[in-house]
Amino acid sequence: MRGFVAGFDIGRARGDARLGGAAVEAMESILARSPTSHNNQVLRSYIRGESGLMANETVLTGRFPWETVERRISLACDRREELPKEILEQGIARAAAIHVPLLEAQIRRARGLAYRDASELTHAIEIWERIGVVPQLGRARAERGLLTGDAAETEAGLGILRKLGDVAYVDSFAARV
Repeated sequence: MRGFVAGFDIGRARGDARLGGAAVEAMESILARSPTSHNNQVLRSYIRGESGLMANETVLTGRFPWETVERRISLACDRREELPKEILEQGIARAAAIHVPLLEAQIRRARGLAYRDASELTHAIEIWERIGVVPQLGRARAERGLLTGDAAETEAGLGILRKLGDVAYVDSFAARV
């Protein structure tokens, strides 16, 4: 399932309906054969473009694979959804406890957007630079530029995404935090 999620994300980002559709077809086939109580069922909302994050779920206690949580938080950030406070407050400690910098950076991005805190975005950027996560680096730089009023940084972040072909984020970029 993880590989199909990655393919789906790339297809969605690039506006490639063929790639995204092939991944969705495979994911839905797997989900159809899984019990309705299986953790992967949360991906049904993700396929529809919804993070599905709720305050009362256990996304940060080990019920879901960490990358599923990270992808859902990323989608919520991209859509500028209001995230449950429990995720924003407990997420950093959980990511540190399980030693997953990708998840920590994504939660810091979410906190930066939610609390309009450029320092949280700076921490996320530092992590993504260290581990080489270019798409998220572009997003966070564009968003930090919005927060700080630095149009050049916003454009530099969007430029990274244009170079990667991430038309979905660039085209829907919300010039607000």
